[in-house]
Amino acid sequence: MTLVQEGLIILDQPLATRFDYARIADKAAYAQLTPRMILTHRTGLSIWVDEGTDFHLRSANIPFTYVPGHQFTYSGEAFQLLQAYIEDQTGQTFQEIFEERLGHVMPHSTLQLPLPESVTPSRGYTSAHDPESGRDMVNLFDVAMAASSLVTTVDDYTAFLGHVCAGGTLVPEIYDEMIRSQSPTPADYLGLEDGQGPVVSWGLGWMILDLGGQVMIGHGGNNDEYNAFAGFMRGSGEGIVMLSNGANGQELIQTLLMPDVGG
Repeated sequence: MTLVQEGLIILDQPLATRFDYARIADKAAYAQLTPRMILTHRTGLSIWVDEGTDFHLRSANIPFTYVPGHQFTYSGEAFQLLQAYIEDQTGQTFQEIFEERLGHVMPHSTLQLPLPESVTPSRGYTSAHDPESGRDMVNLFDVAMAASSLVTTVDDYTAFLGHVCAGGTLVPEIYDEMIRSQSPTPADYLGLEDGQGPVVSWGLGWMILDLGGQVMIGHGGNNDEYNAFAGFMRGSGEGIVMLSNGANGQELIQTLLMPDVGG
């Protein structure tokens, strides 16, 4: 959003007007894609393609599952596309952009190897009763991946959340656009049934949870044994950060956030 504020990214300008992406063969559909569609999860692109191959060696075509802009479709590939676009427009790597703009807020965090000297990586566990079920982190390479490679600490991410809650360096109109509800999200995205839990939608890169009178701005994620959720309520300044390295972490997070639903 700071790049939007500086005019380096125009939310509703198709990426194709400035940048060609070789892995998308459907150029007519690609011509419709905008940064706003990516940030609100409405690209229609497939989630991941050619898994099992080092991402930076992948060349397989990324197909469109739906028409761009018409419905919620989570896609890790879309965020990698936005990363490639940003790097092309700025002439910087994503790690360099991260360090320049957020390094002072998150000094113990990184998007690529090597890890900061002060950081010891955790292991993910399928079962807390079976130490042999653990695995090391597998999503870190020597090149950043916007969709999946942030390694952070609870202190750093709490500092980041406080930074965003306070407005960061954004002017009010840009900030308000970021946290404005723009893309309705189906309940099953959170593993819920219709009518359960909060009403969920997406702003620009942030999940908007209507808790019935209170609005929480947040973000979550799961990568097998690793699960996380962080959110804040701007009016009160209250927030929560939960990072789990256990396979049942999603159920724990859901129970803490939505005790009436349970997990």
